[in-house]
Amino acid sequence: MKPDQAGSIVTEYAQVLQTALKGGTVAGESALPYDKTTIRVAIMTDYAESHRRDRDLLDAFRDTFASAYMYLGAFVAEEDARDVRDLEAALSGGPRTESRLKALLADGTFSQERFDRYQTVSKRVSHEMDLLLAEFHGFEKGIGARRYCQCVITEMRVAADWVKRKFDA
Repeated sequence: MKPDQAGSIVTEYAQVLQTALKGGTVAGESALPYDKTTIRVAIMTDYAESHRRDRDLLDAFRDTFASAYMYLGAFVAEEDARDVRDLEAALSGGPRTESRLKALLADGTFSQERFDRYQTVSKRVSHEMDLLLAEFHGFEKGIGARRYCQCVITEMRVAADWVKRKFDA
């Protein structure tokens, strides 16, 4: 993926992030401007290009890149997103206590099946977000390791050139 294309995709995704997760913990995958894989590649490409261009600026936005990457995990199947949003809406405006949840189950507002699906989705989203964050940090460390190796190689070339000049003189 070319850096300018990656930047455009990341910008579109950032705009979706600003609105799609407002007031909730998940959103449907249909809200994404591209599929998750394309967005992941775009974020990594944009991050690597930013790393290459301006390391100081990148330091200021490192957490933003990491968060954007991690929040891809919050985009789930439409039915799952609806169930999570419905339960979150029913629990909003008050404490999220076990007794309140039992009342929602008892009065039929939520079935046990929908609540179980909510728990499953919540655990899956949490796990996926953890994995995505670890993946991002692994990529970030890889870039750092490559940059370190490039610096060492450059220093060795400079030293070799210096030695060569000394012996040629």
